[in-house]
Amino acid sequence: MIILAATFLGTLELVGLIVAAIVALGVVVFVHEWGHFMAGRRVGIRAEAFSIGFGPIIWRKRVGETEYRLSAILFGGYVKFAGMEGTADKTPQEIERGFFAVSPPRRILAAFSGPFMNVVLAFALFLLLWGTGRKVREGEATTVIGSFLDGSPAEESGLLAGDRIVSISGRPVDNWHDVMMAVALGGDSLDVAVERDGKIIHATVRPKEDREAGARLMRVTPRERVTVYRVVKDTEAARMGLRAGDILVSLNGEPVLDGMGGWQARLQDQQGKPITILVERDGERVTLSATMPTGTAEEPPVLGFAMAPVFAWIYQAPHEAAAQILGDVWQVLKGLVTRRVKAKGLAGPVGIVSLFIYSLQVSFTSFLWLAALISLNLAIINLLPIPVVDGGHILFSVIEAVRRKPVREKTMAIITNAFAGLIILFFAYVTFHDVMRLFPSRSKDTPAAEEKAAPEPAAPEPATPEAGGPETGSSE
Repeated sequence: MIILAATFLGTLELVGLIVAAIVALGVVVFVHEWGHFMAGRRVGIRAEAFSIGFGPIIWRKRVGETEYRLSAILFGGYVKFAGMEGTADKTPQEIERGFFAVSPPRRILAAFSGPFMNVVLAFALFLLLWGTGRKVREGEATTVIGSFLDGSPAEESGLLAGDRIVSISGRPVDNWHDVMMAVALGGDSLDVAVERDGKIIHATVRPKEDREAGARLMRVTPRERVTVYRVVKDTEAARMGLRAGDILVSLNGEPVLDGMGGWQARLQDQQGKPITILVERDGERVTLSATMPTGTAEEPPVLGFAMAPVFAWIYQAPHEAAAQILGDVWQVLKGLVTRRVKAKGLAGPVGIVSLFIYSLQVSFTSFLWLAALISLNLAIINLLPIPVVDGGHILFSVIEAVRRKPVREKTMAIITNAFAGLIILFFAYVTFHDVMRLFPSRSKDTPAAEEKAAPEPAAPEPATPEAGGPETGSSE
């Protein structure tokens, strides 16, 4: 009965996370469409419909010339302007107060306002997070190497666990995201500068192409320190003096930098043997000793405490966050053209929802930061001069203003339909790989799954370059 109740509660929690993720993505899309709607009305374009959500209409009400709708799939929304297509007896330009009936500058304003509202939303969230800080797992905020996966080119180059990466091919790195981007978008040979024992050391690393991730990897994981979440009474952990809040530093004199999976594996290797654990407590280091209990293959040995990741706070000014994202998007787009970045390594709707779920399990501030990132990305992508997206409407309007006559309806339809087909195929391809990443194959370099999740720790890592294996809160 207890197991069934726990399974039921876990399922409810997962459903709640999925709903929250979909709502967040929906809000980002809704803000975009609301920008189009308000600007279109302002410049005299008639909006036939404005919908919250997509799919079957479950409620509708006409107010003035616009029908307001509530649709079944609460995943953003849409605005339907009059005259987006011609009729049997009228061209798009002849439809009264239609999108193509107004002047090019007015159409440009209506098309631009959607991405503009996404930028406003992103900056508002960045400004909020600048004041509150963003809570992340320590591994996201550091550039210190925690461990190497099998066949790591970084380890082969002479880098060591505990090295702090300072720059990659001259590009400074401040957090693990910077490391991932520098490696994935770098060349075939990287000059990695690390700080070790107060000295700067350079190593030449040749990253390996990971077909599943669709990117170049050094196959390293960041340092993930572990804190004691809870100590079970009358266990070896309690008797040795472990306390909730202790930060685990080393086992038998050897630092453990690869998170809960590393601690669990090393402790299990010591079963039946004397162990010494160095912990950090209230700013001081304390040494504790015990004998690791023995276990079986079915019931591994446990010391009697629950672990959780150490968290950190990131404070970033709005203009700095925006500049970083703009630079990343530009590098990714350039990487797609030069084939340094594979499309299957990008995140589609499914991948974005999974990232929202992960970020919400880390902290609400990480959830808000991801919403800001997605909002700014949506603005940038929509402003590209590609037919179908807003940038395409802006481009056609500029061409019309220069030529002083509209682009032929047939020509525009052919180009738009061709690009629409390409975009649908692209999203289908990316979504397929999103789904495949939800069911990763276990390998010998994937850390073992943990025993039991503590309430606070994060969910499994998203499938991004350089990510470690799955780590949750665990009991040991």
